[in-house]
Amino acid sequence: SAMSGAGDEGGFGSGTLSFQLQPGAAMALPVTFCAGHGTILTIAAQEGETQVDVRLIELPALRDGKPLDEIASVGYRFTGSDQDRGFSEVWQTKSIDEAIHEGDTTRARGKLYGLRSYDKGDGTGSTPEDIGERDFSVEVTCSAP
Repeated sequence: SAMSGAGDEGGFGSGTLSFQLQPGAAMALPVTFCAGHGTILTIAAQEGETQVDVRLIELPALRDGKPLDEIASVGYRFTGSDQDRGFSEVWQTKSIDEAIHEGDTTRARGKLYGLRSYDKGDGTGSTPEDIGERDFSVEVTCSAP
């Protein structure tokens, strides 16, 4: 029943991802890619133009002695409109307070910082504006080969 999509060629990905960027409501997205348990776990969940990515470097040799939460990364992107002006926002990792991976469940929380650019109407976007930092939490259940 897999839809043919960008991250789907190998049939990777099944599961659900719950994401919350404070103070907004939590959203649930279908996992479209989930692979790399034990090495670099990469998870992507997407619905329409809304996407959340989680990356955990699990293999100690690749971690340079750093704990999991120091080198985890989370990203969130979506498009919306504000008074009829289309925009896109990209949120990236500022800091991770906790990153846990147990079995098929991965959880992380911390702070993301956001950049917003407005659609100029000609297919290009304005220079991204810094829109601050917000707390986030993410929980994913997916099994990866």
